[in-house]
Amino acid sequence: MTPESDEKFRIWDSYWQDNRLNWEVLDTDPDVEAAIKQHWSYFAEALPDGARVLDLACGKGYVGVTLMRAAQGLGKDVSVVAIDAADIDPGRYLNRHKAIVSEIEYHGRT
Repeated sequence: MTPESDEKFRIWDSYWQDNRLNWEVLDTDPDVEAAIKQHWSYFAEALPDGARVLDLACGKGYVGVTLMRAAQGLGKDVSVVAIDAADIDPGRYLNRHKAIVSEIEYHGRT
């Protein structure tokens, strides 16, 4: 069975195809969101300028976007490559975050 014909892949693909960046838990718990942003801010501080980061199983790209925003806030030049098994296309679906999403290299069905 191929991913294109498998119902679980179709459902998973469609899960990511809306205009939201966050997971449901982040949408309902600001303390969790703040803790995650703080974690990735600390991570970005430790990166050297010019670092390349690979985001495996990136989903909609929340981690990559959060990391990229933190790095930019620190004035660091960081690149993020994000891959997921789902047929993701954040540049198409995340209209509210288009500027930062366009700076991340996404690879769906990988």
